[in-house]
Amino acid sequence: ELGIGGNESLNDLPGALATFRKDRDLVNRALSMDPNLIRALRTLAVVQMKLGETESGIDPAQALKDYRVGLQRVEALPQSEQDSLRIKRVRNGLLEDEAGVLIDLGEYAEGNKLFADVTRMEEKLAAADPLDLRAHFDWQTALNEQAAAFETAADPELSANAGDRRRNQIG
Repeated sequence: ELGIGGNESLNDLPGALATFRKDRDLVNRALSMDPNLIRALRTLAVVQMKLGETESGIDPAQALKDYRVGLQRVEALPQSEQDSLRIKRVRNGLLEDEAGVLIDLGEYAEGNKLFADVTRMEEKLAAADPLDLRAHFDWQTALNEQAAAFETAADPELSANAGDRRRNQIG
């Protein structure tokens, strides 16, 4: 409710960041008591994603770091957790958000490649269960984000190299 970029909120980004950091501290405290608490380990990845989402509009470089820490936390989970649909969705969300801030930072080639990877992964999840509306929504969102990234990368005001703009227009 305090604020995450792109969502309806009170637009209190400093308050949101402080709250997410407190959440991270509390989860780390729980892990100090039980380092194998799977729920807390999963939560750390999600909190990093929320921190990145909150910072993406004000500090995309920091958001990129947060997304990458979140991905490291996902990769540190037991394989059985990584294979769960819940964590696949978290991982794809982190990767999609990472791609978005790469575009914001002008790293068009890397961002567009990552968007393509995420779109393929989301398509596979949607195909695995045609009745899973969340998977179809995630796939549609990834496609929309990828299209917006190509538009941004093709904007002549954002790239001095006409060849790069043309390459981004055709993907």
